[in-house]
Amino acid sequence: MNLAYDSLPAIYDVSFSDEKWVSTLDAVSAAAGAKGAMVFGLSEAEFVYRLDFASSYYTDKLQALPEFMERFGHYDQYGREFLMKAEPNMPISDLDIWPGEDLWNRGDMVFLREHINAFLRIGVNLSPSHGWKAGLILHLPEDLAVPSDESFAAAGFLSPHLGKSIEMNRFFYQLYERYRMVVAALDKVRLGISIATSSGEIVVSNSSAQRAIENSPSLLLDQHNRLRSPNRDIAEWIEYHIRQAAPDEGLPAASSATLHLPANGHREPLLLEVSSVREDEGLMSRGARGAIIYLIDPHDAPEIDVQMLTLLCGFTPGESDVAELVLQGLSADAIAQTRNVSRNTIKTQIKSIFAKAAVKTRGELVRKAAAISPPIY
Repeated sequence: MNLAYDSLPAIYDVSFSDEKWVSTLDAVSAAAGAKGAMVFGLSEAEFVYRLDFASSYYTDKLQALPEFMERFGHYDQYGREFLMKAEPNMPISDLDIWPGEDLWNRGDMVFLREHINAFLRIGVNLSPSHGWKAGLILHLPEDLAVPSDESFAAAGFLSPHLGKSIEMNRFFYQLYERYRMVVAALDKVRLGISIATSSGEIVVSNSSAQRAIENSPSLLLDQHNRLRSPNRDIAEWIEYHIRQAAPDEGLPAASSATLHLPANGHREPLLLEVSSVREDEGLMSRGARGAIIYLIDPHDAPEIDVQMLTLLCGFTPGESDVAELVLQGLSADAIAQTRNVSRNTIKTQIKSIFAKAAVKTRGELVRKAAAISPPIY
């Protein structure tokens, strides 16, 4: 039974990932004295989650599978249906499914001996009472006329753990699929959006944000995927404002903070704004803690239509033009140079734009404009 205990860590390795199924099933096979092990599974609710993995023993034997299924698939289907009706975590063998039959000379068993070098199988129903079905199949050595008690015991001992690991695998599969859906949706937005924990670790980032970080000499991600900067002042600013936006439970979140980051050569500075996720209940739950980081690269700026914002906020033609440049991430100096007016004039116009739009920062203006006219591919 030592091998069965020793294989438990390998079984739980697949709770969070499918990458270790082969080594896990190798360990299960060895613990049960089998030549090979397979698992299969299907979600009854969504018909999306599927499980179908095998140990390394079958690597050079897969070419025999199509012929086996074509000639003997009806036996395989009946056996799996029988297994799925069996009591969960109770090992059964081919002798239980087809009592009294001459299995040694039956065509499918002859095929298994000749092509898989195995004979009898032990199966275990790993399914819970609802939601999804899963099973374990162990191929035993071809010289065994009856499965050993040790094989049955190991299969019975390991099956509840394997079932729990599959249940966790399915749960994390669903989370991962939802995560992918969120990222896919964010990637449709031409506005750089990242979500960070209080430590600065980026947990979600759309492609626009990734490009902005990669193209900025002032930003980088460290080995822990935390947003950092080679510039000490900028690094301290980022760390401080992310921490303020994502405070400990019970503490109020600070208001948004905006910074223009130096760029390479004559490129316009990158606009970075840090705000709390609590300011936008549409993105995360009310009790969540974290920071939303908005990044706008003027050279990869989102094409936000300013016309509807102008209409709703009553901007003058000049303010509308300035608002469009603000939404592109340009600094006040760059806007003044573009419009050939003084910086003070631009600052006055931006102040008026903020007042009419009922916002306090550039990031809030971007979010408001994006909500009215989403910059979606």
